[in-house]
Amino acid sequence: MRRTKVELLGLVERVIELYEGEKRTIRQIEEILRSEGYDISRESIRKSIKKSRELAEVYKRSLDEAKVLLETVKNSPNTDVIEVTTSLLAHRIFEFVKSIDSIDFEDPGELVRALKRMADAQVKVAQMRLSYQKGFEEAREQFMGELLRELEAYPEVTAKIVEIAQRVRPDGGN
Repeated sequence: MRRTKVELLGLVERVIELYEGEKRTIRQIEEILRSEGYDISRESIRKSIKKSRELAEVYKRSLDEAKVLLETVKNSPNTDVIEVTTSLLAHRIFEFVKSIDSIDFEDPGELVRALKRMADAQVKVAQMRLSYQKGFEEAREQFMGELLRELEAYPEVTAKIVEIAQRVRPDGGN
């Protein structure tokens, strides 16, 4: 996307301050900038304001998503946090790639490598989760075997402990 004259001259913050802070109209902003020696059209000012609003909205959505993410995973195992984070990053990269009009990077391969690293991270997290769950199940079985051998003389206690142990899940839920 082409940059506006406001952006090219480094006046975005000034325009936003006049528009949002001082509540000036686009026409008034144009007049102020002309009096300061800048030849900038109202259309360029309008586009700059619109672009800034859109960017602010993207930042706001990202902040909201981050808050939801943190709330969702605050009591979760680290593998959940990593999985959600890599998934969110992969989604962001995908959205970025969709928004590209043309690729004019110095090294377009860097984007492809980033996508590959993200996919590899997701696979590794899934493998870690499976390994953790398998290890948890094996440890629980070993523990239950040892415990049952020790408690053979107490069948009521044994039955209650087995019932409790069967409810325990690797994700911490019951």
